[in-house]
Amino acid sequence: MCEQKEEARIGNAILEGLHYVLRSPIVFWLTLLLLLFNFILPTADCLGAAGHQPLFLQL
Repeated sequence: MCEQKEEARIGNAILEGLHYVLRSPIVFWLTLLLLLFNFILPTADCLGAAGHQPLFLQL
């Protein structure tokens, strides 16, 4: 019985967090920006699509 309540609370917390992110424009765009930097750019670099370092990493 306790496990079901805990699972329900975790699920509700996840849904509440998603609702907050999708409703707040600033948090929504920051989340998309972080998604770009953390997942898409490293994947493109590993696949050889970038070819060289980005300008902000060059010294």
